Amino acid sequence: MNDAKGFLFTIDGLLALLFIVLATSTILDTSTNEKNLQEFEISENINDLLMTSQIIEIDSMSELTNNYNQMFGNSAGYVKINENMQTIGNTSKSENLISNSIRYINKLGQEIYIEIGVYY
Repeated sequence: MNDAKGFLFTIDGLLALLFIVLATSTILDTSTNEKNLQEFEISENINDLLMTSQIIEIDSMSELTNNYNQMFGNSAGYVKINENMQTIGNTSKSENLISNSIRYINKLGQEIYIEIGVYY
């Protein structure tokens, strides 16, 4: 009978240890998930801005910069149309960059290249 009590306490101890390990890993994964979510959100916003730029055929650096500022606020980054590039904000403090580009032919038959990068 005493052996059965020891066996139950061992199972309880193992379950408690398993619970502690799972709780710790969940807490550690939360910060990783938040970073992945932030990266995904930035990437999606860049893609939205690129698609909008293509649809309304933006070819003005000032218009693209204004749209960038509306979408990303004070986030440092850059916008590029063909060979013209403009940096936005203080990019020296930032470590990570997410960027994407699009190339299309406008109604006048000109090839337009737009690239947008955001530091975070």
